[in-house]
Amino acid sequence: MVEFTLDGRTVSAPVGELLVHAAARHGTFIPTLCHDSKLDPYGGCRMCVVEVEGAPRPLPACATRVTEGMAISTNGPMADYRRTLTEMLLSEHLNSSPGGRPNELLDLAGELGAEAPLVLPDAKRAEYDDRNRLMGYDPDACILCNRCVRYTQEVMQCSALSLEGRGGHARIVPTWGLSWLDTECELCGGCLSVCPTGAIYEKFEEGTTRPERTLEQVRTTCTFCGVGCQIDLNRGEDGELRPTSWEHALETAASGLKGVIDRHGPQSVGFLSSARLTNEENYLIQKLARAVVGTNSVHSCEST
Repeated sequence: MVEFTLDGRTVSAPVGELLVHAAARHGTFIPTLCHDSKLDPYGGCRMCVVEVEGAPRPLPACATRVTEGMAISTNGPMADYRRTLTEMLLSEHLNSSPGGRPNELLDLAGELGAEAPLVLPDAKRAEYDDRNRLMGYDPDACILCNRCVRYTQEVMQCSALSLEGRGGHARIVPTWGLSWLDTECELCGGCLSVCPTGAIYEKFEEGTTRPERTLEQVRTTCTFCGVGCQIDLNRGEDGELRPTSWEHALETAASGLKGVIDRHGPQSVGFLSSARLTNEENYLIQKLARAVVGTNSVHSCEST
């Protein structure tokens, strides 16, 4: 552990902990728009800059690690700096509140009392259509924090998204300008979950009268592959979730599969495996598919 000073208080943190996390543990919130605990330190948006005694300039808390004796100030001139940055981001985006989706930029603007002094005449960014029916992208709501691109590269280990263009014309696009369906994208929704402004969104939410903010969120596990990523399940007033046991869940799944086989035949059932499973587990999956269910429709999510 190391001791350092945070806004006049002497506090401690594990050696090498990021300043933004250490401050949060001690009750000091440092806003950031580009940081995500699942991703490597980036320091791109500069919203989290703090004053560090002895440093020639403000340092990003999301990319600075605490050291013994460090003296840090998170308020004072930094509050005005963050307000100015927020106003600049608001002035560069025509649709800062897309569809009522959660938006960290608007939340920060409300907290700081920031408003766009003007909207730049060249703020409009080119849109693009994509034939996938699951996820969409609104360039005018994007702040180019690069969270989504970094998520695909660092977490999913693929190159599904990339930055295109320069300056006010820059935007996020599927790699090589292809459809989301033609890249390495697995439509896992990870990039959507880390987007701070709702620029990447679920298409089925378009046109709904109930904003996503009003939905109750329940943490669960994605069943797409064998990684076990945690996701938030949005539940509305008419949705019901009930606790159950593994035995009941497996029995329900088995009876549902049997019903489909009885009505439509075994070839109507498909099995989706994962390259992240062991060889033995993948062998058992294809054995279950071919020897028990009687279908040859066995595939891997790595091929999507």
